[in-house]
Amino acid sequence: MKKVFIISSILLVVVLIFLGIYNFAFNDATVSTKTAKNTQTRESAQQKAEQKSAAVVTRDADTAPSTPPKKKDERIVPVTKHRVVSPIIDPTKEKIRFYDKDTGRVMEVPIIGGTERVFSDVPLAHFVYAAWAPDGQRVLTKFVDDRGVRIYFFDHRTGRGIQLKRGIQRVDWTAAGNQIIYTFFDAGARRTTLNVADPDGKNWRILADKVPKGTRFVNIPQSTRIAFWRAPNPYEKTELKVVSLLDTTPQPKKIFGGHYNANYLFSPNGERILISSTQERGSNARVLGVANADGGEYSNLHIPTNVDKCTWASNSRTIYCAFPTGNRDTFWKIDVTTNKKERIVDLDKVVSSSTRYKAFNLFLAPDEQALFFINGLDGRLYRIAL
Repeated sequence: MKKVFIISSILLVVVLIFLGIYNFAFNDATVSTKTAKNTQTRESAQQKAEQKSAAVVTRDADTAPSTPPKKKDERIVPVTKHRVVSPIIDPTKEKIRFYDKDTGRVMEVPIIGGTERVFSDVPLAHFVYAAWAPDGQRVLTKFVDDRGVRIYFFDHRTGRGIQLKRGIQRVDWTAAGNQIIYTFFDAGARRTTLNVADPDGKNWRILADKVPKGTRFVNIPQSTRIAFWRAPNPYEKTELKVVSLLDTTPQPKKIFGGHYNANYLFSPNGERILISSTQERGSNARVLGVANADGGEYSNLHIPTNVDKCTWASNSRTIYCAFPTGNRDTFWKIDVTTNKKERIVDLDKVVSSSTRYKAFNLFLAPDEQALFFINGLDGRLYRIAL
């Protein structure tokens, strides 16, 4: 009896152990199955969400407006392939005539742009600049080499030229084009004079004695007066003086002064003077101002540029200027009577352009529908549609 009890107890323990192992395995499998199903469900939901998201992105990409690429401003275009010196509009008002900086040959190009052609095929070594007569045929040319400065008068109509007297430093034409104005350095007397003469240098006479070396001058438009002044210097106050071509005994008269680094540009009617200057000694921060023909009624325009980067319109109240802005110039139209300023080329077009501009020698087309300038960074002539 005792043996039967022991055997029954052992069998009961074995059964209980078996049932425990079975339950453990069954529950683990159930949990694993549920986990797998849950994992599969989550992965399926995530995949569907990703597919939906991808579909939305694709649809948005297909329907979203694309950002247009920046376009180069077509209003500023190069007119020449050559580097340009002393450009002028020829008498027909259909072409621009200029000297090729690299060869000294005279070239022409249509005013609207196009093919350049040779006007004079004579190469000129050591050529610096030219002053054209109003007729666009006679010209005064300046050369500088190790022998010094040489000035020539040349007539393209006859093909003849002569060298003017040594000692002439700077030269230009009178407004009428029948005489020349020039500064002459007398090495023996150690003095510089302002003079007038016939184009070949004959019949000369002194207009002003003992003027500073490097003196600048111009025949005031619509008058017989010659204006002259010291070359701009940030450490010198510049006086603007005038003298008449009609005076038998010329008496220069001061009409403006008191500003450092001053430079001057007269309006086409001769009634206004555009003045760039600094009011502090040693400063190069020039601003534009305007005065009347006698130097009075000066008004500061608060425009940060100089007259070498400006030109007058024919109405003698509007100017076009290039303003230095960072490493490139921007272009403006200004009414000097109201000081109203207007950009003629959008700033973003200038900034985004692959070409940078440092403009000088500005001039307008005869119909004033275009502004021309030489770009100091590449030497070429450019055109801006207005």
